[in-house]
Amino acid sequence: MPPAPLSPAVRPPLTGDVSPLADINHQLLMALMEIIPERIYFKDRESRFIAANKALLQYFGMEMASQLLGKTTFDILQHDAAQKTRNDDLRTMESGEPMVGDVEQKTFPDGRMSWASTTKAPLRDHLGEIIGICGISRDVTAAHEQAERLQEYAEALAEKQSQMEGELELARQVQRALLPSRYPLFPPTATEEGSALGFSYRYQPMGKVGGDFFTVIPIGSRQAGVFICDVMGHGVHAALITAMQRTLVDDLLPVASDPGAFLSEANRRLHPFFDRMRTPIYVTGLYATIDSETGRVRFASASHPAPLVLSKDGGVRLLGCPRKVPSSVPLGFIDDSSYVVIEDTIEPGDRLLFYTDGLRDLGDEAEIGLNDAMFLSLVEKCPAGPGFLDAVLAAAKESAKVDTFLDDVCLVEVAFRGRLRPAPGAEAILSSGPYGL
Repeated sequence: MPPAPLSPAVRPPLTGDVSPLADINHQLLMALMEIIPERIYFKDRESRFIAANKALLQYFGMEMASQLLGKTTFDILQHDAAQKTRNDDLRTMESGEPMVGDVEQKTFPDGRMSWASTTKAPLRDHLGEIIGICGISRDVTAAHEQAERLQEYAEALAEKQSQMEGELELARQVQRALLPSRYPLFPPTATEEGSALGFSYRYQPMGKVGGDFFTVIPIGSRQAGVFICDVMGHGVHAALITAMQRTLVDDLLPVASDPGAFLSEANRRLHPFFDRMRTPIYVTGLYATIDSETGRVRFASASHPAPLVLSKDGGVRLLGCPRKVPSSVPLGFIDDSSYVVIEDTIEPGDRLLFYTDGLRDLGDEAEIGLNDAMFLSLVEKCPAGPGFLDAVLAAAKESAKVDTFLDDVCLVEVAFRGRLRPAPGAEAILSSGPYGL
């Protein structure tokens, strides 16, 4: 059924031209006002309604035009909302400029609220004098409520993210606390500068936390054990596994003098736990013992890259070279695995560089392989001294033309300063706490 025509009382006012053409245009305007969902109205200079379409009547809960004409919004809306409407009307009439797309809230005395996008313009007579305003208002309540919900979701998400960031920061601090803060001294009475073995490290996780871990443990008064590992993946799950490694090391102290037995026992303890996980996970690891009296190094690898020897004369080679490190399986991968022990000797003034493969996994097109001469040359060009590890990190990124590593990176430098003269009765204390002391 077509809509009933507007009664004369609600017809938009003619402004002087009463020609047949003007009357036709007037009829077209009335027809348009009836079919569009937007709320159209006309007001006089006192903001009294003088014409309106049915959409506005329905919005105000009215059935007849007589219920609206001659009234102002003060008769319909709450005072604050009505005052804003009146102020907008006055501003439009006084300035002669339209108000376009103003989004405002309307509140009714019964508590109903809605949001509308309103455009107003001065209403002029045939002489150009402003005699009121005409306006069109579009309901945007649904869009506004959706925007509010999205804002609430965004705020809740930001709060949750902030909470997670705080938890990750705490996890980062805990993980850093698990790394060595002090190192064993050889002899135990030596200062750090006078110890036959000196240690330093750099740790760069991809995020707040990472999956690399290392520790140094004293074995008697003359040997140090260095354990370094890399959990598959990175992030929180990898960091949780590294925390397990810290506890595991304490349990492995009875076999700390035998690298092969150390890794085999670590594998035996890790496999039942990893086997119960739905997502496959494993850990590459390497454990080495260093004799501060003889310079003898014994190590075993669980699918982990062999350390480098940085000779005092400036050369760089693989530890164990020319013997090739045999292939092996990662820790926790299978329940029964043995690991071959390789021996080598370093001289006073030599240094060892242990590292995780994040140092060389710099992308498919820029991967630096452990056996690649470019990698050895890269390390060889880095000057010895306190800045050596930082120089290696910078050189690796520069070589690959990247700003950040694609994986967690851990570097451990062991300096063999000189052969330790045996001291009868001098025994270093084995690690018993959580800090790899």
